[in-house]
Amino acid sequence: MAIYITTNKPLELLTKIRNAARQPGGILNTWTYDSNTESFTHTSTTSNQWQGITFISKVDIEKTAGQLKFGIKFPESIAKERAKYSILHGRFIEMLLNYFHKDFSLVSPTNDLMVPDSFIKGEALT
Repeated sequence: MAIYITTNKPLELLTKIRNAARQPGGILNTWTYDSNTESFTHTSTTSNQWQGITFISKVDIEKTAGQLKFGIKFPESIAKERAKYSILHGRFIEMLLNYFHKDFSLVSPTNDLMVPDSFIKGEALT
């Protein structure tokens, strides 16, 4: 499962999302960005349900196609369940729609493992 975002300015959108996630107490109070791993992590303000799950790793920027592609990377200790993928993809898309809706024309998740998830290719989702 991956997220594809169609945008005229993929690098600018990625920069906006990164900057917003870096600001403590900012608009993205449930997302953090780690520049060392180039990944976003969802955190909950009410529970530790998603603590430590590295979500949404930037995989590819296609300037010609005008797309950003994101995939999930779970720690080895976390089961790769379809429900977890669905929830985290939904939360990322929700964030995009709430705060960056003017910066893209289309956002769509895939329904199964795709190239951006190649780091877990071959593993079945339960």
